[in-house]
Amino acid sequence: MPNEKTIPQQIPIEKIHDLPGVTDFKLPEKSYGTLVSSILVNGLREPVILRPLENGEYQLVHGYRRRKAAELAKLKTLDALVYDMTEKEATDYRLAVAANPEAPVPGKLVEKPAERKAAPPKEEKPTEKKSEAAPAEKKADDKQAAKAAEPQEKKAEPAEKKAEAAAPPAAKPEEKKPAEPPKPVKETKADDQKEKKASEAAAPAATEKVKKAVPAKAPAKEEEKPVGTVAEGPTGTAITKLLGEKLSPPTEKDKKALPIPGEGEAFSAILHPAYLKKADINTFSVDRDSDDFKELFQSIKRFGVKDPVLARFNKDGELEILSGQRRHLIASELNYPVPTIIQQLDDDDARILVADGNLHREHISTYDLSRALRMKADSMKRKAGRKIRGAKSGPETDELIAKEMGMSTMKLNRLMKLSEATRSICDLVDEGRLPTSVAYNIAFLQPKHQDTVADLVGINVKVNNENTGILKKVASTESLTEQKIRDVLEGKYPPKVVEKPKPVAPPPPAAQPMAPASVPKSPDIPVPPVPPAQPKAADNVVPFPSTGTAPTQAPPSVTPGKEAAPAAAVPAKSAIEPQDRENSYETKIVLRGDRLRKYFPDVSMTPREIEDSVYDALEMRRQMQEKAKQKAEIFGKEKKGPVK
Repeated sequence: MPNEKTIPQQIPIEKIHDLPGVTDFKLPEKSYGTLVSSILVNGLREPVILRPLENGEYQLVHGYRRRKAAELAKLKTLDALVYDMTEKEATDYRLAVAANPEAPVPGKLVEKPAERKAAPPKEEKPTEKKSEAAPAEKKADDKQAAKAAEPQEKKAEPAEKKAEAAAPPAAKPEEKKPAEPPKPVKETKADDQKEKKASEAAAPAATEKVKKAVPAKAPAKEEEKPVGTVAEGPTGTAITKLLGEKLSPPTEKDKKALPIPGEGEAFSAILHPAYLKKADINTFSVDRDSDDFKELFQSIKRFGVKDPVLARFNKDGELEILSGQRRHLIASELNYPVPTIIQQLDDDDARILVADGNLHREHISTYDLSRALRMKADSMKRKAGRKIRGAKSGPETDELIAKEMGMSTMKLNRLMKLSEATRSICDLVDEGRLPTSVAYNIAFLQPKHQDTVADLVGINVKVNNENTGILKKVASTESLTEQKIRDVLEGKYPPKVVEKPKPVAPPPPAAQPMAPASVPKSPDIPVPPVPPAQPKAADNVVPFPSTGTAPTQAPPSVTPGKEAAPAAAVPAKSAIEPQDRENSYETKIVLRGDRLRKYFPDVSMTPREIEDSVYDALEMRRQMQEKAKQKAEIFGKEKKGPVK
């Protein structure tokens, strides 16, 4: 991993691209909530690793999750360490750091562009002519350089006086200067004067550039005026007192010496982890094997605890953690100091803070999720108080929490009911072996009975909404045993009650059926009188005296069932009583078998409908016979006419 002392660069996020071939698991935006809030408050705790490209862009080697959280926080730049490496080295390092966070970064660290440009001017400054450059700068308007030059002039004056004091014997040789060749000395003085003039000309030009550059930006800043009001948080969020650092292991006296904040106050301190303890109301577990915990551990190990934990004094005067349980746990193992904010909060506010701290975890089990939702809902309802009848009220607590969590109210209520379920049932939900609706029914049972159901699921006893619903009803009325629970789940209990068919009483002897009023009487069949002393005719045959001994069958009265029996048409007995003259031509006929089914395939027809259709068919047959008879009479008369 990069060195801690390395200063990261500010790289625009729009210039950072993914490595080719990298496919990261896309998480929902709400899973980045904790990291986004941390970035907004404290900035990026650990810089990302980038690889430069030839076109001035960059490829992201390590830190995809931090880059995504920075985008959600609407940051424009990202703290990054740029290493000059090949694409293969970047891919290999990405795989290596996943297994070992301490893996070294390949390639050479690229410095900031600003540092590379600022270095050469420092080296080009001449060291020999500092005293000559000072007068040029003091003419520009550098007061400090002028003050620094004054001692040099004072030092030069005594040197000149000493030279004059020692010069009297040498005054005569000075008059013979033309005889001596001091030309090289004059040339050097002339050169020095030229350099001074050049430096004096260059210095004002440089100062003019600086003067022009500074006033250009200054007016723009002065013209900008703040818009809006002062940002103020809720009561208790502003730090009212700094307690300083307390890094030594505390005694009981040291713990009691900490001041207790009043209502609306918040104290800040950096404490030894032994000052803090886990809150009694925080019953949520910490998954040390999760990727989030491992990443947080490595970050705290390298940079320490950056985000302060939130704590309060409980009834026993102990400082308990409400938010930051994992940070305190890691700091205790590493013996790192913990920045802490101490507030005075009641039990309901404390429970809401503890629940929120767990609800926004990226990975949370069903067991912890259901209990966090129940804790928050109960605390919010207690704070809201009892509703006044007739007064206008806002949305229900369940609706508010469901909207915040992005789920329906029904699903929220089912999850809150799972707070009464055992861990074994919730683990089956996390493993995908139990739907939430089935676990909801099981949550109505006693804990020991829930564990029994979990054991039966482990041996592949099938559970569903139907049998768990029956089990819930049985548990409300009877005492359950392990065998009874298994019988209910397997459908053996309670025994199914089969209704016995009621005995059908034989129908009373019916009177002779009357002819239906809708049956038209055939006009071509005369009604013969019954002979006074004629014996009974044969079954199903009615003699007609007018036509001789040829028997004729009367129009039947059909009484078929819905299901035809496999039998041929069997005529029933028909008796003609002498005293029943109006119904003497009615014959009861029962039609059965496939022969009837061919004409009436719809078995849902009632007997009355079948009877009506038979009479309709007979009427159509009679009308056709009438027409045929009329045609025969007409054509017969034409044939009997005279032949020309």
